[in-house]
Amino acid sequence: MLREDLDRIDTVPMLPAVVGRIISMVEDPSVNAYDVSGIVSKDQSLVSSILRIINSAHYGFFSRITSINQAVVLLGFRTIRNLALAATVMTVYGGSSKEKSFDRAEHWKHSMATALATDLVAKQWRKKLVPDAYLVGLVHDIGRVIMDQHFPEEFDQACALGDLGSASLVDNELQVFGLSHADIGGHVARKWNFPADIVTSILNHHGPPPNETWTPMAALVHIADACVHEIGIPQTNKQIDLSPEALELLGTDECGYQEMVEHISETFNQTDIFEGLVA
Repeated sequence: MLREDLDRIDTVPMLPAVVGRIISMVEDPSVNAYDVSGIVSKDQSLVSSILRIINSAHYGFFSRITSINQAVVLLGFRTIRNLALAATVMTVYGGSSKEKSFDRAEHWKHSMATALATDLVAKQWRKKLVPDAYLVGLVHDIGRVIMDQHFPEEFDQACALGDLGSASLVDNELQVFGLSHADIGGHVARKWNFPADIVTSILNHHGPPPNETWTPMAALVHIADACVHEIGIPQTNKQIDLSPEALELLGTDECGYQEMVEHISETFNQTDIFEGLVA
Protein backbone atom coordinates (compact mmCIF):
# COMPACT_ATOMS: atom_id res chain seq x y z
CA MET A 1 0.00 0.00 0.00
CA LEU A 2 1.31 3.44 -0.89
CA ARG A 3 0.59 6.73 0.81
CA GLU A 4 -1.43 7.81 -2.22
CA ASP A 5 -3.76 4.90 -1.51
CA LEU A 6 -4.84 6.12 1.93
CA ASP A 7 -8.23 7.07 0.50
CA ARG A 8 -8.85 3.38 -0.13
CA ILE A 9 -9.80 3.19 3.55
CA ASP A 10 -13.32 4.18 2.58
CA THR A 11 -14.94 1.38 4.55
CA VAL A 12 -13.95 2.94 7.87
CA PRO A 13 -17.29 3.96 9.40
CA MET A 14 -17.91 7.55 10.34
CA LEU A 15 -18.58 8.26 14.00
CA PRO A 16 -22.24 8.56 15.03
CA ALA A 17 -23.87 11.92 14.31
CA VAL A 18 -24.32 12.61 18.02
CA VAL A 19 -20.54 12.47 18.53
CA GLY A 20 -19.94 14.90 15.67
CA ARG A 21 -22.46 17.25 17.23
CA ILE A 22 -20.66 17.05 20.58
CA ILE A 23 -17.33 17.89 18.91
CA SER A 24 -18.77 21.04 17.32
CA MET A 25 -20.66 22.11 20.45
CA VAL A 26 -17.54 22.09 22.59
CA GLU A 27 -16.01 24.79 20.37
CA ASP A 28 -19.14 26.99 20.60
CA PRO A 29 -18.81 29.59 23.39
CA SER A 30 -22.59 29.96 23.65
CA VAL A 31 -23.11 26.31 24.60
CA ASN A 32 -23.74 25.41 28.25
CA ALA A 33 -23.72 22.18 30.28
CA TYR A 34 -27.44 21.64 29.74
CA ASP A 35 -26.98 21.78 25.94
CA VAL A 36 -24.16 19.23 25.97
CA SER A 37 -25.89 16.81 28.34
CA GLY A 38 -29.05 17.05 26.22
CA ILE A 39 -27.20 15.94 23.08
CA VAL A 40 -25.28 13.14 24.82
CA SER A 41 -28.47 11.84 26.41
CA LYS A 42 -29.92 11.11 22.97
CA ASP A 43 -27.69 8.02 22.79
CA GLN A 44 -28.23 5.83 25.85
CA SER A 45 -25.45 3.39 24.96
CA LEU A 46 -23.05 6.35 24.83
CA VAL A 47 -24.38 7.58 28.18
CA SER A 48 -23.72 4.17 29.72
CA SER A 49 -20.19 4.00 28.31
CA ILE A 50 -19.26 7.50 29.51
CA LEU A 51 -20.65 6.92 32.99
CA ARG A 52 -18.80 3.61 33.20
CA ILE A 53 -15.51 5.36 32.48
CA ILE A 54 -16.25 8.23 34.88
CA ASN A 55 -17.15 5.82 37.68
CA SER A 56 -14.03 3.72 37.13
CA ALA A 57 -11.21 3.52 39.65
CA HIS A 58 -9.22 6.04 37.61
CA TYR A 59 -11.46 9.01 38.39
CA GLY A 60 -11.96 7.97 42.02
CA PHE A 61 -15.08 9.98 42.86
CA PHE A 62 -16.31 9.31 46.41
CA SER A 63 -19.92 9.00 45.25
CA ARG A 64 -21.24 7.48 42.05
CA ILE A 65 -21.96 9.85 39.14
CA THR A 66 -25.42 8.96 37.85
CA SER A 67 -26.20 11.54 35.17
CA ILE A 68 -24.47 13.12 32.18
CA ASN A 69 -25.49 16.59 33.37
CA GLN A 70 -23.68 15.97 36.66
CA ALA A 71 -20.67 14.64 34.74
CA VAL A 72 -20.50 17.71 32.47
CA VAL A 73 -20.61 20.06 35.46
CA LEU A 74 -17.89 18.14 37.32
CA LEU A 75 -15.53 17.40 34.42
CA GLY A 76 -16.19 20.09 31.81
CA PHE A 77 -17.18 20.08 28.16
CA ARG A 78 -13.85 18.96 26.68
CA THR A 79 -13.52 15.97 28.98
CA ILE A 80 -17.03 14.80 28.11
CA ARG A 81 -16.24 15.28 24.42
CA ASN A 82 -13.11 13.19 24.79
CA LEU A 83 -14.88 10.45 26.73
CA ALA A 84 -17.62 10.35 24.08
CA LEU A 85 -14.99 9.92 21.38
CA ALA A 86 -13.13 7.29 23.42
CA ALA A 87 -16.27 5.29 24.19
CA THR A 88 -17.42 5.40 20.56
CA VAL A 89 -14.09 4.29 19.10
CA MET A 90 -13.86 1.38 21.55
CA THR A 91 -17.41 0.34 20.66
CA VAL A 92 -16.81 0.48 16.90
CA TYR A 93 -13.49 -1.40 17.13
CA GLY A 94 -13.98 -3.52 20.22
CA GLY A 95 -14.64 -6.82 18.46
CA SER A 96 -12.40 -9.81 17.94
CA SER A 97 -9.14 -9.66 16.01
CA LYS A 98 -9.16 -10.63 12.34
CA GLU A 99 -5.82 -12.44 12.62
CA LYS A 100 -4.42 -14.67 15.37
CA SER A 101 -1.12 -12.77 15.37
CA PHE A 102 -2.86 -9.67 16.74
CA ASP A 103 -4.73 -9.73 20.06
CA ARG A 104 -7.26 -6.90 19.99
CA ALA A 105 -8.16 -7.39 23.65
CA GLU A 106 -4.50 -6.93 24.62
CA HIS A 107 -4.32 -3.95 22.30
CA TRP A 108 -7.13 -2.18 24.17
CA LYS A 109 -5.62 -3.14 27.52
CA HIS A 110 -2.38 -1.44 26.47
CA SER A 111 -4.31 1.52 25.08
CA MET A 112 -6.30 1.99 28.29
CA ALA A 113 -3.12 1.78 30.34
CA THR A 114 -1.49 4.36 28.06
CA ALA A 115 -4.53 6.61 28.41
CA LEU A 116 -4.24 6.55 32.19
CA ALA A 117 -0.47 7.00 32.02
CA THR A 118 -0.78 9.96 29.62
CA ASP A 119 -3.21 11.54 32.07
CA LEU A 120 -0.75 11.02 34.95
CA VAL A 121 2.18 12.44 32.95
CA ALA A 122 0.10 15.45 31.89
CA LYS A 123 -0.91 16.20 35.47
CA GLN A 124 2.72 15.96 36.54
CA TRP A 125 4.41 17.90 33.73
CA ARG A 126 1.93 19.70 31.42
CA LYS A 127 -1.20 20.60 33.36
CA LYS A 128 -2.79 22.63 30.53
CA LEU A 129 -2.99 19.49 28.38
CA VAL A 130 -4.83 17.33 30.93
CA PRO A 131 -8.34 17.47 29.34
CA ASP A 132 -7.10 15.84 26.11
CA ALA A 133 -4.53 13.47 27.62
CA TYR A 134 -6.80 10.48 28.25
CA LEU A 135 -8.24 10.45 24.72
CA VAL A 136 -4.86 10.83 23.01
CA GLY A 137 -3.42 7.98 25.05
CA LEU A 138 -6.37 5.74 24.27
CA VAL A 139 -6.34 6.22 20.49
CA HIS A 140 -2.61 6.68 19.84
CA ASP A 141 -2.41 3.19 18.27
CA ILE A 142 -5.87 3.15 16.65
CA GLY A 143 -4.15 2.64 13.30
CA ARG A 144 -3.23 -0.91 14.36
CA VAL A 145 -6.89 -1.81 14.83
CA ILE A 146 -7.73 -0.19 11.49
CA MET A 147 -5.02 -2.33 9.86
CA ASP A 148 -6.36 -5.47 11.54
CA GLN A 149 -9.96 -4.67 10.60
CA HIS A 150 -9.52 -3.58 7.01
CA PHE A 151 -6.17 -5.05 5.85
CA PRO A 152 -5.86 -8.26 7.92
CA GLU A 153 -3.60 -10.24 5.59
CA GLU A 154 -1.04 -7.45 5.18
CA PHE A 155 -1.17 -6.67 8.90
CA ASP A 156 -0.59 -10.33 9.72
CA GLN A 157 2.55 -10.19 7.59
CA ALA A 158 3.80 -7.15 9.52
CA CYS A 159 3.11 -8.86 12.85
CA ALA A 160 4.88 -12.00 11.66
CA LEU A 161 7.96 -9.95 10.77
CA GLY A 162 7.92 -8.60 14.29
CA ASP A 163 8.00 -12.14 15.70
CA LEU A 164 10.93 -13.11 13.50
CA GLY A 165 13.28 -10.14 13.78
CA SER A 166 14.52 -7.26 15.87
CA ALA A 167 13.21 -4.47 13.65
CA SER A 168 10.71 -2.06 15.17
CA LEU A 169 6.97 -2.43 14.61
CA VAL A 170 6.95 0.77 12.59
CA ASP A 171 9.75 -0.52 10.32
CA ASN A 172 7.84 -3.77 9.74
CA GLU A 173 4.66 -1.87 8.87
CA LEU A 174 6.56 0.37 6.48
CA GLN A 175 8.04 -2.69 4.79
CA VAL A 176 4.60 -4.28 4.23
CA PHE A 177 2.28 -1.28 3.87
CA GLY A 178 4.52 1.58 2.85
CA LEU A 179 3.20 3.49 5.87
CA SER A 180 2.80 2.98 9.61
CA HIS A 181 -0.07 2.55 12.05
CA ALA A 182 0.53 6.17 13.06
CA ASP A 183 -0.02 7.32 9.46
CA ILE A 184 -3.24 5.34 9.15
CA GLY A 185 -4.45 6.34 12.61
CA GLY A 186 -3.89 10.02 11.90
CA HIS A 187 -5.62 9.76 8.52
CA VAL A 188 -8.72 8.14 10.04
CA ALA A 189 -8.79 10.52 13.00
CA ARG A 190 -8.79 13.42 10.54
CA LYS A 191 -11.67 11.77 8.66
CA TRP A 192 -13.53 11.52 11.98
CA ASN A 193 -13.01 15.28 12.55
CA PHE A 194 -10.92 14.82 15.66
CA PRO A 195 -9.34 18.08 16.89
CA ALA A 196 -6.19 18.94 14.94
CA ASP A 197 -3.80 18.64 17.89
CA ILE A 198 -5.07 15.13 18.64
CA VAL A 199 -4.62 14.11 14.98
CA THR A 200 -1.04 15.42 15.08
CA SER A 201 -0.35 13.52 18.29
CA ILE A 202 -1.53 10.25 16.75
CA LEU A 203 0.58 10.86 13.63
CA ASN A 204 3.73 11.77 15.55
CA HIS A 205 3.69 9.69 18.75
CA HIS A 206 6.75 7.76 17.52
CA GLY A 207 8.41 10.99 16.43
CA PRO A 208 7.78 14.00 14.18
CA PRO A 209 8.70 14.03 10.48
CA PRO A 210 12.19 15.24 9.49
CA ASN A 211 12.76 18.96 10.07
CA GLU A 212 9.74 19.16 12.39
CA THR A 213 9.68 19.27 16.19
CA TRP A 214 7.69 17.47 18.86
CA THR A 215 4.39 18.99 19.95
CA PRO A 216 3.74 18.86 23.72
CA MET A 217 0.82 16.43 23.35
CA ALA A 218 2.70 14.08 21.03
CA ALA A 219 5.62 14.13 23.47
CA LEU A 220 3.27 13.31 26.35
CA VAL A 221 1.76 10.24 24.72
CA HIS A 222 5.19 9.12 23.49
CA ILE A 223 6.56 9.19 27.05
CA ALA A 224 3.43 7.52 28.47
CA ASP A 225 3.55 4.81 25.80
CA ALA A 226 7.19 4.11 26.65
CA CYS A 227 6.39 3.96 30.39
CA VAL A 228 3.57 1.46 29.87
CA HIS A 229 5.77 -0.74 27.68
CA GLU A 230 8.50 -0.64 30.32
CA ILE A 231 6.20 -1.81 33.11
CA GLY A 232 5.04 -4.73 30.97
CA ILE A 233 1.74 -3.80 29.33
CA PRO A 234 1.75 -5.62 26.97
CA GLN A 235 4.22 -8.32 27.96
CA THR A 236 6.80 -8.07 25.20
CA ASN A 237 10.53 -7.77 24.72
CA LYS A 238 10.13 -4.81 22.37
CA GLN A 239 10.41 -1.37 23.96
CA ILE A 240 9.74 2.13 22.66
CA ASP A 241 12.81 4.05 21.48
CA LEU A 242 12.61 6.93 23.95
CA SER A 243 13.22 10.37 22.47
CA PRO A 244 15.51 12.72 24.44
CA GLU A 245 13.95 15.63 22.55
CA ALA A 246 10.48 14.68 23.83
CA LEU A 247 11.81 14.53 27.39
CA GLU A 248 13.50 17.90 26.98
CA LEU A 249 10.31 19.50 25.65
CA LEU A 250 8.49 18.34 28.76
CA GLY A 251 11.22 19.77 30.96
CA THR A 252 12.69 16.51 32.19
CA ASP A 253 15.43 13.96 31.45
CA GLU A 254 16.15 10.24 31.73
CA CYS A 255 16.14 10.42 35.54
CA GLY A 256 12.79 12.17 35.51
CA TYR A 257 11.49 9.55 33.12
CA GLN A 258 12.53 6.70 35.40
CA GLU A 259 10.83 8.42 38.31
CA MET A 260 7.68 8.66 36.18
CA VAL A 261 7.88 4.95 35.33
CA GLU A 262 7.99 4.19 39.06
CA HIS A 263 5.13 6.58 39.78
CA ILE A 264 2.91 5.03 37.09
CA SER A 265 3.81 1.50 38.18
CA GLU A 266 2.97 2.28 41.81
CA THR A 267 -0.31 3.94 40.80
CA PHE A 268 -1.31 0.94 38.69
CA ASN A 269 -0.40 -1.47 41.51
CA GLN A 270 -2.49 0.40 44.08
CA THR A 271 -5.77 -0.38 42.32
CA ASP A 272 -7.25 -2.34 39.46
CA ILE A 273 -6.77 0.31 36.77
CA PHE A 274 -9.08 -1.57 34.38
CA GLU A 275 -11.95 -1.85 36.84
CA GLY A 276 -15.01 -0.26 35.33
CA LEU A 277 -13.32 0.52 32.02
CA VAL A 278 -14.64 -2.52 30.19
CA ALA A 279 -18.16 -3.85 29.97
